[in-house]
Amino acid sequence: WKPFRTGGKVQSEISYFKVSGKDYLVASDETSVYFLDRTGNKRLSLKELVTRAKGSSMRLNQGSEPSVVCSSPDGTVQLIYFDGTIKKFSLRKFSSNHSFDIFDVNGDGFGEYIFIDKGILYLYNHNRSGLFSRDFGSEDLGGPINFIFSATDRKIGVFDGSKKLIYLINKEGKTTDGFPLRGAS
Repeated sequence: WKPFRTGGKVQSEISYFKVSGKDYLVASDETSVYFLDRTGNKRLSLKELVTRAKGSSMRLNQGSEPSVVCSSPDGTVQLIYFDGTIKKFSLRKFSSNHSFDIFDVNGDGFGEYIFIDKGILYLYNHNRSGLFSRDFGSEDLGGPINFIFSATDRKIGVFDGSKKLIYLINKEGKTTDGFPLRGAS
């Protein structure tokens, strides 16, 4: 391993992806995203600046052109392709404290874009259309956590840290029977 120095402090977990037989270790700091190989060498140079939001997951978006998906601090969705190109789009303006993930909630083979910001859960489909927004009335909302119970039964988990409640939300934005439950993440 050759030590790699980032421009800033890495405070989120390192992601690992294997694409076309190549390993990618992906680290991010407050100014950039870095794609490294197994020995610590830079594997991929990005053609433009990408900054990952503190609450953003980093997911591999499979398909004919695989990409890594994350959100920027203002909520812009960023698709990072393995040739170094970047595609960006905005669904709406989010605060820098938002959470983001991509997950196939409805089981159609395409990932939906999930945001949590200021106590509201937002779900957008792969065509960027809003599916629902759900206000939980709490600024201390955590998640999203993705659950797969079967090919067609998938849910989004969120938790209210101040009220100590756990919610399981379906693809229509409705709370699953028996929830919320008392607890924490």
